[in-house]
Amino acid sequence: MAPLTLRILTPVFVLLLLLSAADPASAQDDPPADGSAEEVGEPEPAADPEPVETGDPTEPIGSLLLINQSASVPSDGELQVTLDWTGEVREDLAISVLFHQRIETERDVGAPSSSILNRRAPVAMTTLPTDPDGNLVLTVPVRSVSPAENDRVYLPGPGVYPFTVEVRSTDGLVSSVSSNLVRLPQDTSTLETIDLAVILALSPADGLDLSDGILFLSSYPEIPFTIQVDGGVLTTLESEPALAEQFAAAAAGRPVLSDAGVDLDPSALAEIDQGRFFFQAKDATASRIADLGLTPSAEILMLSSVLTAPGAELLASAGVQAVLTTSSIEVGTGTISTSKAPIQVIQPDRPLSEELSASALAGFVATDIYELYARLSLRADLNRTSVILGGEGAAVLDSQSLDSFLATLTEEGALRPVSLLDAVNGLPRSPLQPAERPEQNLLDSGEAIAELQQLAETSRSFRGVENRSLERLLVDSLSRTRNPADRARAINRAKSELLLDLATISLPAAQSLTLAAVEGPLPLTIQNSADGSRLVRLEFRGDRVSIAEDGDVITVPPGETTIDLQATARALGVSTLEVTALTPDGQRVLSTSRYEIRSTAVPGLGWAISGTALAFLLLWWLRNARKSGPRRQHLVGVPKDVGSAETPSAGRGIAADAVEAL
Repeated sequence: MAPLTLRILTPVFVLLLLLSAADPASAQDDPPADGSAEEVGEPEPAADPEPVETGDPTEPIGSLLLINQSASVPSDGELQVTLDWTGEVREDLAISVLFHQRIETERDVGAPSSSILNRRAPVAMTTLPTDPDGNLVLTVPVRSVSPAENDRVYLPGPGVYPFTVEVRSTDGLVSSVSSNLVRLPQDTSTLETIDLAVILALSPADGLDLSDGILFLSSYPEIPFTIQVDGGVLTTLESEPALAEQFAAAAAGRPVLSDAGVDLDPSALAEIDQGRFFFQAKDATASRIADLGLTPSAEILMLSSVLTAPGAELLASAGVQAVLTTSSIEVGTGTISTSKAPIQVIQPDRPLSEELSASALAGFVATDIYELYARLSLRADLNRTSVILGGEGAAVLDSQSLDSFLATLTEEGALRPVSLLDAVNGLPRSPLQPAERPEQNLLDSGEAIAELQQLAETSRSFRGVENRSLERLLVDSLSRTRNPADRARAINRAKSELLLDLATISLPAAQSLTLAAVEGPLPLTIQNSADGSRLVRLEFRGDRVSIAEDGDVITVPPGETTIDLQATARALGVSTLEVTALTPDGQRVLSTSRYEIRSTAVPGLGWAISGTALAFLLLWWLRNARKSGPRRQHLVGVPKDVGSAETPSAGRGIAADAVEAL
């Protein structure tokens, strides 16, 4: 009995297995071949994504690749798709488009679609036009109301619609590619938008270079890029004037960011009250940018270190509105309050930049760009926070991916390209606690730095111009890359160079000179061993000689210079004149000398005093000569009449007689 049952049931099981292995795709109806759009009432299973090979499996018919497409389409507009077909264009091949159900959230973008909303009926591949590169160009009209013309695909409302382009032969599906389309509302004024700032970071080392920058700036003049350049780019532009002129024309006044030569911690410098060094370095870089015909950004600066409350106060006092952190790790962003103005700490959108980076792409895939565009469009309905793309600290952008993404920004849609400053103003003002301590410790070097700063200021007054090499040395000594030992050596080196420069002025040793007139020239010789002119303040101190040039600042050219001082003698005889050469700010004595001056001329005041004394003596003599008569005899024993009117009073003398004579 058992063997009989087995013989009966075995064919049944085999039949069931054969039925279950049958291809489900063969049961699907092919779309109409008349080129019309087909309305789909009930959702149907998605098309088979795997191509069906015909003929020799080692010789595929071809594959389909998306080159570009319309990122968004008006409610009654046209979707244009450019496709690369790797196979032969044959009459038995047709292309159709399937639109899937609208998606509502970002996480649904790129997910497999299980249903079909509508489809564009197949058209023969041989009837499609091609672009100059030989790519197929497919145009699909869409509509927002139903019923309408049969050749338009109905998309029932604004939103993101996935779609699939298929190539089919008489034997079935050959190849397909999927992407996403954003359908705009009929009244585009109601469209929710999201602000997007693009930082075009250029570097000769990696990522985008100068040629990429010129191409993007010229190709997309309507996009308000913020340009970021490193020291290598600045050096290249400075060495090639023609290239700099071309780059400046392409930049067209768009702001330029750079931290070249500004590797300083403003918070650490503020802690020791030396913030001026940061702004000296920042201003030096801004001058380099401006000299190239570019526009340096004044309101936003790049910073890799944390920001303390004193550091934020320092930046706010200089008009800085935002700090773009270039840290390669995630840091806190938000608003730091200061007594001057709030400082916004911002960072590029790292996940977004990563999607357009060369490191994240095994190869450029255009569909990834339209997925990104679709996700951001959906985000605009839920989150209006500005997005910052690119910039140092984020992933290096791929030029081809960036080009495709920038093209989407030129279309009307939910993404609104804005400047970086506008994006900052659109960010939420969430409070941010400043760091408690700066990353760099400069307290141990504070006293030496203060002395160096004073020497630098004195040197500037002495030279009359900025000493760029010394300024760079000063800044280098404060670099965040310096350890304490290196910093001490750099400070000592800078101090030595400053002192050596200040020692280039010398006065002669003590000299003896004769001043033959009351007023006359007094020669002074000054030696300048520097390679350029220096400014020197002269001071003189003497007891019997005055100098008209006392306190004057003179320019001393290189070599030996003799100047004639205007000297005035105040008395006869030998006197000492102390000569001091100082820096113009009076902070440092450069050299001293002592002159021994013999004056042989009688000054006018001496003549006046001597003449007055002689006149007094002459008047006194005349007075006594006039009043004195013949000498009377005097009898011994008879007292003299002291009260007689003709006898002078006992209290009278030369002075009284002289006064009476006058």
